[in-house]
Amino acid sequence: MDDPVWVRKLDVHGREQWRYRARVLRTTPHSWLLEAFFDLDTEICGTPIRRGDRSLEAFFSHRWYNLFAIYHQNSHALKGYYVNIGKPAFWTSAGLAYVDLALDVWVSPDGEMHVLDEEEFATLPLDAADRSQAKAALREVQRRFAAIKREAFGGL
Repeated sequence: MDDPVWVRKLDVHGREQWRYRARVLRTTPHSWLLEAFFDLDTEICGTPIRRGDRSLEAFFSHRWYNLFAIYHQNSHALKGYYVNIGKPAFWTSAGLAYVDLALDVWVSPDGEMHVLDEEEFATLPLDAADRSQAKAALREVQRRFAAIKREAFGGL
């Protein structure tokens, strides 16, 4: 499991939009836990993400999202959680792949949630079933993180 694999982000037409290397840490029949390191500098909701920041990534073959826990490269402090709403992940000869559906959720360490790219999602050429699945996945992610926040912060 220490061999690196490619993770491929695809658009709704199946075209590759991004590719990066990751290491598989654990697998189950329906999920994969990977470790990767950012190869670019960016910012998410005011949080700087830098080259070398660590990402623990959970991909699922039965859920319409994937989850990244992002950690500072030196202090190892949690920067936040990034959730991609997308079709379930799958393996190809080129590695692990998923179809990104534009909707994203950023959750800061204090539990504050931000839904991102709703306008882009609205313009995607999706059929009613896929659009409904994506919206249901967004609600599921929001419920899960709200429950964690209530538990961790005593209802704050």
